[in-house]
Amino acid sequence: MKRHDTSGGESDGGIRIITTKQRLAIAALASGLGPTKAAVKAHVSRATLYRWQQDPGFAAAVREAEDDLWADATRHVRELAVAGSARLLRILADAKTTDGAAIRAALGVLALAPRYREMGQLERDVAELRDLVDGLGDGRERDQWRG
Repeated sequence: MKRHDTSGGESDGGIRIITTKQRLAIAALASGLGPTKAAVKAHVSRATLYRWQQDPGFAAAVREAEDDLWADATRHVRELAVAGSARLLRILADAKTTDGAAIRAALGVLALAPRYREMGQLERDVAELRDLVDGLGDGRERDQWRG
């Protein structure tokens, strides 16, 4: 049997069902909008949004949406960096490239190299931390560690 909980979502046998308005609010909050603008986007009052934000399930959904957005942004930056460094290498290899352009391209490649390494190490560190957090007891303990 479905029943409404205090956050406005429904629950069916312990599985939380998020409403369309809550999904709109989650997307708005995750994308960086403040509570007032997120409430407008979700077509709810500021008080309703505030009540939802107090719900651990809603807060977890916002965090998950933020994580997804950051993962997408990181992937896009990585793709752009790879394409940019490949272009710099083509400029360096082109016999028609002036010395000044070749020097700027070389400096660009040299500047990117340590950043790639740092990004890869950070991704590995975050994955390891998530594995550790996921290995904790029940969900309540895990949610405390995730913030």
